Amino acid sequence: MWQFNVVITDDDEDMRNVLNIIVQQIGGKVVAEGHDGKEAVSYYTQFRPHIVLLDVQMPKYDGITALKKIKEINPKACVIMLTSENSVGIVKDCISSGANSYVLKTNPTDVIATELEKGWSKYLTQLTGAN
Repeated sequence: MWQFNVVITDDDEDMRNVLNIIVQQIGGKVVAEGHDGKEAVSYYTQFRPHIVLLDVQMPKYDGITALKKIKEINPKACVIMLTSENSVGIVKDCISSGANSYVLKTNPTDVIATELEKGWSKYLTQLTGAN
């Protein structure tokens, strides 16, 4: 698998640090880190990463608002939502707003890594039209 560029946006610095390590372990390169949804949109525009990891609950723009704005810029953008709430409503909101996948931040790091890899693989499959 080739290296992919990632923007991490989460208002929790410790979570950003953990995600940064996970992304590097699975072959990604973090090109920017932000702490609010407005930064997520700005960093997406500036860096055009392969993946945006986006927390659902953040200041300025919440994750759903940032997701929608990123999808307006590029409908094919790969956005994986991060949430600490295991709520069907939140998951439905994420997917219906265009998220490619979602990951529970409360999972162990190995599970988060696996879910990120699955989200990236699923995105590549959709992008290339492979079955």
